[in-house]
Amino acid sequence: MLRAYGLEEPDLTDAVRLLRSTFHGYCALESTGGFGASRDVRVSWERAVDALHVALTRWPGEG
Repeated sequence: MLRAYGLEEPDLTDAVRLLRSTFHGYCALESTGGFGASRDVRVSWERAVDALHVALTRWPGEG
């Protein structure tokens, strides 16, 4: 799926780590009630996914 962003190694590994840590962290926080603000968690998640898309689209090359 990430190849659609044109990422190759080592950027691909870095992108996978970014996604995995974001997904894992979000799920861990949500499951333990870590999001105390009144804003709908689903809306925040959708914005996070949009932000990840922007990051992957504009992924900086090494050097």
